[in-house]
Amino acid sequence: MKDVLREMKEVKPASPEDEASGDDEDDDDDLGNDLSPEEMEVAQMVAEIMSETIMVIKELIRVITGMIKLENPKDNSGFVDSLEKLLKLCKGTGDQIDEIGACVYPPQEIVKMKQALKIIQGNLDEVESEVEGLKSASEAFTGACGKLRSSIKHMEGELDKRCEDEVVAGMQNVTLGS
Repeated sequence: MKDVLREMKEVKPASPEDEASGDDEDDDDDLGNDLSPEEMEVAQMVAEIMSETIMVIKELIRVITGMIKLENPKDNSGFVDSLEKLLKLCKGTGDQIDEIGACVYPPQEIVKMKQALKIIQGNLDEVESEVEGLKSASEAFTGACGKLRSSIKHMEGELDKRCEDEVVAGMQNVTLGS
């Protein structure tokens, strides 16, 4: 996830010269340096989601570390099952983060991003539920989850607007025959 976040922070908008000349040379060094202002906004939202996902995982690790110190050896199987479920959910979230990161490069795939956000949201809900079931949630963990949830909701709203704008633009280009 940190690699994808680093990539998102390195993307740059297209330079005015590139836009004016229509220079579309595929130079690997310039990958991600040809984003329109709208695409840059999406890349920034993705970077925010990634940063907040990393914070949730860091807080989750702190919660788990605290639980390990207090764990009663008589109930290890339930605890291990919870850890395995949390690991699976975190891995699934990491896979979706990779997917969203790949969708940022032109042409941006808004529908895939929205699908990945829904999966991340579902995983977040399950992680929170699992931690609550273990009665080990901290304020920092709950706060990090809330921030991530808020950023997901914001990004979904922005992506929905972009989809609506594309539909309207497409409809304006359609001419009706009589």
